[in-house]
Amino acid sequence: MDWDTLETDLSRIDIENSAYRITTEPSIESLAASIGDLGLLNPPFLHAPDDHKYLIVSGFKRVAACRHLGYTKILAHLLKQDTPPARVAELAICDNALQRSLNLVETSRSLNLLSKFVDDPSTLAKACRRLGLPDHPSMMGKIMGVCRMPAAVQEGLLEGTISLNTALTLGGLGPETVAALVDMFTELHLSHSKQREILTNLDDIKRRDRTEINVLFQDLQLRDLLSNPETSRAQKANLVRRHFRSKRFPLLTFTEETFQEESKKIVLGDNIRLHAPSGFESNEYVFSMNIKNVPDLERSILNLKKALANPALKKILGLNKALLVK
Repeated sequence: MDWDTLETDLSRIDIENSAYRITTEPSIESLAASIGDLGLLNPPFLHAPDDHKYLIVSGFKRVAACRHLGYTKILAHLLKQDTPPARVAELAICDNALQRSLNLVETSRSLNLLSKFVDDPSTLAKACRRLGLPDHPSMMGKIMGVCRMPAAVQEGLLEGTISLNTALTLGGLGPETVAALVDMFTELHLSHSKQREILTNLDDIKRRDRTEINVLFQDLQLRDLLSNPETSRAQKANLVRRHFRSKRFPLLTFTEETFQEESKKIVLGDNIRLHAPSGFESNEYVFSMNIKNVPDLERSILNLKKALANPALKKILGLNKALLVK
């Protein structure tokens, strides 16, 4: 066995060194209540590699809870002094994983901790499989970066308001921009696909206009959208998406909105529909008709003739010329 179980003074435990900390949950209230009622059922793991204070390998919350309860001594598993660092890291990860399923930030901390002491990729992958951690190099690389991301991103991941792909994109932005985006995603309850849509639009605007994303958040129109108390969350979400899309594709957005507005001015009857070209990528509009009998056809022809004299139809048919030229 790699450790001895013994009683130790809490004063000998270094509570400042968090080199082996895995958990992201800071609260100790419920744990302290449990220990107060039942005692410390699962002793923490400690290590003293240099005869100084004991380092906490796992059980940070258990030690904190015992200190909170006023304990002076606790039972602990003290790792042997010559325990290899990689073995110490594995024990830290294993003990945490036995308590609960590790969240994404905890998994990131575990991978980074293990990789400090295991250089060989093959050996690292085997250790990850043994511990139930991701072992594919690409996924490991993505997840390892999580615990170095801004706090707002990590909190969003823990709360489930942003996805890993979104987090990876946000990780390259400044802290103020990240905080603003995460706050907006959380407030509007945007799905992961809609988050990606907004981020893609922002990145394209940034590249095209050679501006920073944080500048785009200073837009007064956007601020008014987000702060309007009379607009529901769902409405705000749609308006914000439309706002960034219109900034990315101003001419296309104008064309789409004009088509919707002008088509309402054309009376075609219940059996005729005017369809815009997909994505306005061509200049071919389509009229579709549902005809049951000859009178239906006659009425439809009459409505089409009236539409020909309607300025709104002429405006629509000339809409995407600028788009096609551009």
